[in-house]
Amino acid sequence: SEAVKRYLLESGEIADSKKIEVVHYGFDKNLTVTATTQGEKNAEFVIGTVGRLAQQKDYPTLFAAFKLFLAENSSSKLLVIGGGSLKEELQELAQKLGVQERIIWFGRTNDVISAMRQMDIFVLASKYEGFGLVLLEAIQAGIPVIAANNSAIPEVLGVNSEGLFHTGDATGLCNKIEEFKSEPKRSQLIEEQYARLSSFTPESMITKMNSVYDRVLAGL
Repeated sequence: SEAVKRYLLESGEIADSKKIEVVHYGFDKNLTVTATTQGEKNAEFVIGTVGRLAQQKDYPTLFAAFKLFLAENSSSKLLVIGGGSLKEELQELAQKLGVQERIIWFGRTNDVISAMRQMDIFVLASKYEGFGLVLLEAIQAGIPVIAANNSAIPEVLGVNSEGLFHTGDATGLCNKIEEFKSEPKRSQLIEEQYARLSSFTPESMITKMNSVYDRVLAGL
């Protein structure tokens, strides 16, 4: 991503910008289709996320936003897919915030897309992402995405995406979830985001990689 390129240059790990070319991931949406039989969607409003239980993912901001959202939407649930070393610490935080009983700790799964389809909104509160493949997976699953506006995330969703919120802003995140709570608004957002998949095709990745190789070979 461009975000990783900037990091490598600013950190001094690579000194010459001419030695870096950005080729975005080639996301093959056909590989995400599963044969898993889906049960009926939960009648309750489900906010979901997928990621390691790690500092990078900024679960405290998500939990704080969820607490605010519950004040007016008490039957909602938060589905957390993923595992990691911070699980116990995060469960204690959820208990302290009074949201533990409304969180489903799903754990790891090899069928992320099927689990995502239980969500009404997907949230990625990360402090940074090298690319954010899970964003494309959520979009492919038909789930509208709300995500922190940093690093590579706006590259994936688009810099003007309505689904972006300020990193670490729990109130802003809650407001975004509230804004897209209604089905018509969610449909509008996923339509906007689904168009982004065309920017990350395997064909596009191959074309860009071949272009890089051609320029290198031409200079030999």
